[in-house]
Amino acid sequence: MLGRELAGKPGDSVIHGNLHYGNVLAADREPWLAIAPRPMAGDPHYELAPMLWHRWDELTGNIRDGVRRRFYTLVDAAGFDEERARAWVIVRVIRQAILDAASVTKYVALAKAVQD
Repeated sequence: MLGRELAGKPGDSVIHGNLHYGNVLAADREPWLAIAPRPMAGDPHYELAPMLWHRWDELTGNIRDGVRRRFYTLVDAAGFDEERARAWVIVRVIRQAILDAASVTKYVALAKAVQD
């Protein structure tokens, strides 16, 4: 149901489509430069999930708090709607768990961490 609900509201922005820590670099002409885009029309809230699952090894200790800290920092910095961002994270994390069954525990932890 959540996926259908999000898909029923087409995006009205061009989004990066491949945004994560490895594709955001410090630059000279701008403070930050996003590289390797896979541009598409979409909802900017779609972009958050990879920022949560990349650099996973840095979340040692309390993974839930680390994920939540990242999530709220990104939502606040981007000025996103928290519920919409959470919904997109859940949908993308479930999809990623299906594609990467060897890491399903990581994706379940992510989905649980972003939910209240």
